[in-house]
Order: sequence, then structure tokens, then C-alpha cells
Amino acid sequence: MEDNKMVKCRFLYFPETCLICEIKGHAGYNPGNDIVCSAISALAYTLVGAARDICGINQARYKDEPGDFLLDIPIKNLSSPIYGKLKTIFLTVYIGIKLIAESYPKNVEVNFVNNDKLAE
Repeated sequence: MEDNKMVKCRFLYFPETCLICEIKGHAGYNPGNDIVCSAISALAYTLVGAARDICGINQARYKDEPGDFLLDIPIKNLSSPIYGKLKTIFLTVYIGIKLIAESYPKNVEVNFVNNDKLAE
């Protein structure tokens, strides 16, 4: 499959530094009416909104352009309760995208770097 016909999602956890969600590409499932891209976009926007509205995080690097999404959230100075909420939201969005990838393996690839450490 061509690289431009797949959404590649990476979730990264760097202990005591940041949580990153990076989504690149287009699913190519049904151009112009792509339910796969729409579902992933909805989850990405949910992550941004929940980090802001539930966790009060306004200090994040954020990029949202067609086929290129990035959310980089610094976690160093977060309180334990806020970090716990953020971690739950982050993992929930990851699980949602992972389930989409399982249903559409030709259109979505997802991986999580340091997932085992986030579960601690």
C-alpha cells in the first residue's frame, strides 16, 4: 500500500516529559467521504478538547493541517490528579484508534512507544 493511502498514528510517552499524539496521512478508504479519516479526526479532536476542557491544559504544541496532526503535551509540572485524568484520556483515544486500525488494517497503522511505562 502506498504511504499516502494510509493513516499512520503514533502515540509516544516520555516519562516526566511529555505525551505526544502524531497522526499523518490519509486513509484512502473512500476519498471525499472517508469514514475512517473522519473517525480518527473525531478522536484526535476529542483528545485536544478533553486535554483543554477536562484537564485545563493550555500549554501544548499543537498542529492540525490536512493529513498532519500533532499534539505534544508537557507533563512535567502536572499535579497527580490532572496527570491521572490526562493519562486516561490519552489511553482512551489510543484504544479507539487501535480498534479502528483492527477493523481497517489496510488503511490505519497505529503504534505506542513506551506504553508499558505509561501503565505504571
